Amino acid sequence: MASTVRDDAGGSSVAFAIVFLTFVFRGFIQMPSWVWWVVLAAAVLLAVKDGIRGLDVITLGIAGFIIVGPLVSGAITGTTTAPDLEEPIPVPSGYGFKLNPDSTNLEHKYDSGRLPPQRAEVAAVEVVDYYVNHLSPEWTLVSRQEATLGVELRQGDTSRGISISVSVVTPQGRPAVLVLSIRTLLCGEDLPVPEPSPGGCMAAPVRKLVRYPGGGPVPVAEPNTGPLREPVPLPPGYEFALVAGASDEQRHSYVSTTSMSTAEADRGQRAVIRYYRHALNDWTIVETDEAKLVVKDPDSTSGLEIYARPGSWVMGGRVELEIRKLYCPEDYSCTWIAAG
Repeated sequence: MASTVRDDAGGSSVAFAIVFLTFVFRGFIQMPSWVWWVVLAAAVLLAVKDGIRGLDVITLGIAGFIIVGPLVSGAITGTTTAPDLEEPIPVPSGYGFKLNPDSTNLEHKYDSGRLPPQRAEVAAVEVVDYYVNHLSPEWTLVSRQEATLGVELRQGDTSRGISISVSVVTPQGRPAVLVLSIRTLLCGEDLPVPEPSPGGCMAAPVRKLVRYPGGGPVPVAEPNTGPLREPVPLPPGYEFALVAGASDEQRHSYVSTTSMSTAEADRGQRAVIRYYRHALNDWTIVETDEAKLVVKDPDSTSGLEIYARPGSWVMGGRVELEIRKLYCPEDYSCTWIAAG
């Protein structure tokens, strides 16, 4: 009898240890979901095989939380949607902006008329300033990224927000064009994302993405297996150089070439991740921590995994950066694309 009691207690303790360690380390150890389900199932069977006692109740409670938690989070995310975009003011005049046919109810895109390259650089700043100045004071400036010419604005303390970004496209040997993007944002203090913008806004999925205007269907994008095209410039100040031997069509590897200490490299690694969080703030955040950022383009199945780490060499410290193209069939699910 005493031996049976000790065996039961040992089984309960082992089951509790398995479930507790799974709860603690599941977010840090990258393994397929089915592996975690098998581990949990084994622990639950071990806990209940000889009846349910005090420690078993705690074990089953933690296991239930691990299983139900993601389902509840997914339900919240699924019901938290951004409203269709309604532009608060007309696009600025004098630049020849015309609506791009790729516009949707979530994002309106405009292309300007042809401009000399130097004039286009100045005009891009003017367009961003136009929105900041004309929407104040009703709209509050949430964030501004000078390097990528983008701003986020929130209407008072409501949940309505918009992001404005302007890029300069200069075809080889031809005049430049401004590309203006206006995107609806969802703002609030309790958003279901790991890290919303400093002003509490995020790019939220919509229930149904349709063409704007007209409301026609948006074709479902197939995996884009073409070469990686980086959507924003590399972080300034580090003079990143491509590492050809470690790069391919789906992955770009870089090392910084500016002189820095190992302590500066540590700070630089964190600054690089912060730069991409702000530069890609209109992308959906899939995963983020101090060293890695995984984001998805909300209007396609394209995603990026951005990984930065401090390194050292004979001359001191350096920052190592890797950008990998991903395929994201769903808003919060991305996988690697094999190199062609």
